[in-house]
Amino acid sequence: MDNPRVIKLQHKEHSDHARWALSQYRKQKKKKEKNAEVRSIAELSRAIDTNTKAISKKLSLLRRNACKRKAQAIETNAKKRRRVTLGKYRVKKVKCTEKASFLKCYNRRGGPSGLIQTHDWFSMI
Repeated sequence: MDNPRVIKLQHKEHSDHARWALSQYRKQKKKKEKNAEVRSIAELSRAIDTNTKAISKKLSLLRRNACKRKAQAIETNAKKRRRVTLGKYRVKKVKCTEKASFLKCYNRRGGPSGLIQTHDWFSMI
């Protein structure tokens, strides 16, 4: 093993391997930095989008004046009544004590003003 050619050959192989390992390390490091940059850009864009949405909501609230805001709050809190179109269903006039009955409000002609408001209880057949 005292052959100088073997020692030089081993030294050359080691230096080639070290050079290759260093270049691979540099490539991996550049790739990681690039991926981190892309990830950070994506995260920033997501954060900007969420902030933009929040700001637009706040601006829309500020644009409404106080009366509109109060009216909207009352409207959303109030219960909405369901409208039933009686023409779609077969109904009969009943007393208010029966089950599944509902009150129908309608106007009919008559009286001093020309219209009388009438309420009747109906039930689906």
